[in-house]
Amino acid sequence: MVDVDWGFDEEPDDFGVRGLQWVPVDSDHADDLEEVAAARRQGWFPLGEAPLWCFVPAVWPRAARAWIRDRRVRHASRQRTGKPVERLPWTAADYSETENDYNRFLDGLLVPPRPGGRIWVLRPPAGFNTLQDVLDDIWSGWEEASGGETTPGPELVEHAARRLRELL
Repeated sequence: MVDVDWGFDEEPDDFGVRGLQWVPVDSDHADDLEEVAAARRQGWFPLGEAPLWCFVPAVWPRAARAWIRDRRVRHASRQRTGKPVERLPWTAADYSETENDYNRFLDGLLVPPRPGGRIWVLRPPAGFNTLQDVLDDIWSGWEEASGGETTPGPELVEHAARRLRELL
């Protein structure tokens, strides 16, 4: 079993943008937060929302990871017969359901629940231009090591942690 670290004792990073801690941003996109844009300019990349990689911050070395308070007001669409599509803000239940889905997936990976309300930003190791390049490297190495296994499980978490220790 891999040691995972969600950094419960870590404070959010504002990447030099001050005074926005609790101001909501009406957007579904992390890049619309000024802190995320500032992090990108400093060589950090926000982790996407694909469930497959939701465990990665817990095995990414602390020196190359940070988090930003998720201030987004997210949205859902609703279509009713004879009416235009409506864009509605998520309810507390929507946020909770999304977080519960991630945590159910993490449970299957034998990773403890993650802290909610965070946008994780990760700095790729030398030799990688983007975070996606690192994730692609981890995936291809795992497929090769597992004989083509494509169902994520605890072995993927172990492989990712091992590969990140090698790279960082």
